[in-house]
Amino acid sequence: ASEKSYGLARNLCLLLSVGQRAIVMDDDVLCSAMISPHCREGLQFATTSPEVDFYESEQDILARNRLADFDPLTGHAQCLGLSLAQAVKKLGVQKLEPQHLQGANAAYLNHWSADSPILVTQAGTLGDPGTGDLRWIYTLDSNSTRRLLESPGGLDGALKKRHYWSGQPMPTFSKMAVISQTTGLDNSHLLPPYFPIFRGEDYLFGAMTEYLHPQGVTLDYAWSVLHFPLEQRSGGAEKTPASGKGKFNPSKYVTDRTLYHKGLSVQTRLQGLVQMITALGEASDRELLTQYRTEAAEGLATTMSRLNLKLQVAQELPVEWQTYLQQSIGNISQAMQSPARPEDMLTTGETTDVLLGIFRGYCLEFGAALAGWEAIREKAQEVSEVMLEAGQLTPL
Repeated sequence: ASEKSYGLARNLCLLLSVGQRAIVMDDDVLCSAMISPHCREGLQFATTSPEVDFYESEQDILARNRLADFDPLTGHAQCLGLSLAQAVKKLGVQKLEPQHLQGANAAYLNHWSADSPILVTQAGTLGDPGTGDLRWIYTLDSNSTRRLLESPGGLDGALKKRHYWSGQPMPTFSKMAVISQTTGLDNSHLLPPYFPIFRGEDYLFGAMTEYLHPQGVTLDYAWSVLHFPLEQRSGGAEKTPASGKGKFNPSKYVTDRTLYHKGLSVQTRLQGLVQMITALGEASDRELLTQYRTEAAEGLATTMSRLNLKLQVAQELPVEWQTYLQQSIGNISQAMQSPARPEDMLTTGETTDVLLGIFRGYCLEFGAALAGWEAIREKAQEVSEVMLEAGQLTPL
């Protein structure tokens, strides 16, 4: 009860929509669809990060973007629940051409077929990004990086204002759901629950959905919703190079262990997910610490490689950006000289043994919830049917 429960409301949405399609909206978005800037014709199959643009103010966002002729609910429902082949045609492409596959990953294309279901739909964001740190700037493509550095006030100005567009320039099919202020869920399939507390619940949900349905598809539309929170947000306002402190990425831990071969039922896959998470809850301090340090080292190595690549192509960009990258590389290089410590992830002062104990408790509780998730869904469907008959729940 003392934690911020970002995933709790999303779980309620899942439980009230078992067997149906659901569209989940954050409580601080406006129900308006805006055509994404830099929009391009066609569609793509890609693992690329969203593109980003930067604005002076909310008024600047509204002045420079066009309102779509549909609302987000209609927009999400367009392809949610269709097969991949049906969605491609619904988006106006009658025949796939080579350019549609530019930048695609053959490894995950190999797992899809015409019948692969569109399980999750997402939309871009115009306004506050909804994130509290700056790790996303390391994933920017070259076009977005130039927009960042050429925006009014440069790097510092853009990050302090927190007025962004983040989204895809064309409909994009990908393998894993990430973060979206409005999300479409085809809950006629067995979808996993969200982890009820802490941030990052979107990414873990995406990873578990991929684990349960490796042939499933996520679709990012080329339109955005307005995200104008009422409260002032300051997270991410300071430009700080990457610290190099190791982190444990639960989403990556799950996707690294996903079985992509066909034939396994979703129930068998759910049991595998339960066993994986429960095993973490039963592991010793030494085993968890070894696993954490392994994951943290791999994460730092990946980040180092990404930053070095960005530095190689940054020679024509402002010195400020090059210095920022060099400082981050230096911090990570120094951090890699010693084993990662779990307590570096938090500022609350807990010792390693206390943190590992808390982590074990979360794993055991969430594993137990996953073990009963099918039964919970069945009971929830019975309750929602009663609510429908009584007029207490009205679907669109």
